[in-house]
Amino acid sequence: MMVPYHNPTLDVLVSWFTYIGDGIFVLILAVVFFVYKQKRLALLVVASFLLSGLLVQIPKNLISASRPAVYFHELGQSFYIIPHVTLTASKSSFPSGHTATIFAFISILVLWFPKSKWNPLWLMISCAVAYSRLYLGNHFLIDVMAGACIGIFSAFLTYHIVFKQVKRRKQK
Repeated sequence: MMVPYHNPTLDVLVSWFTYIGDGIFVLILAVVFFVYKQKRLALLVVASFLLSGLLVQIPKNLISASRPAVYFHELGQSFYIIPHVTLTASKSSFPSGHTATIFAFISILVLWFPKSKWNPLWLMISCAVAYSRLYLGNHFLIDVMAGACIGIFSAFLTYHIVFKQVKRRKQK
């Protein structure tokens, strides 16, 4: 088991916290950026979210990787399950979509605001969301590591492609 110590209060808090890595949450933030006249930032957030989502779905559909609860059940071992949160019937653990989403979002923020005093906090939040996926028993460490790499890659690629297009338009 990835997290040997659980606490009922933490189970609830971490269950809510994991939703920061949900695509709907990130898309809502993109709309907020758009409304507050940060249209390029909103575009970057949406584009990196879509790219990371696509890059996550490819291995999820090609690799049959059991989630921890399924894996340990098949081995006949007990596993701590948080009702209505721990996924117990899925074979699509690799990579973590929530982790890819939050790392793509946070990486875009760091690239957009490179000197922000908030960047260490954003990084801690993204790591906490990744940890929440482990704590809840929905992913193995390799799943969240791959998700983080996909998210960071998606953000950097999106950021550099968008800014190359902006530079080309300014040169014309």
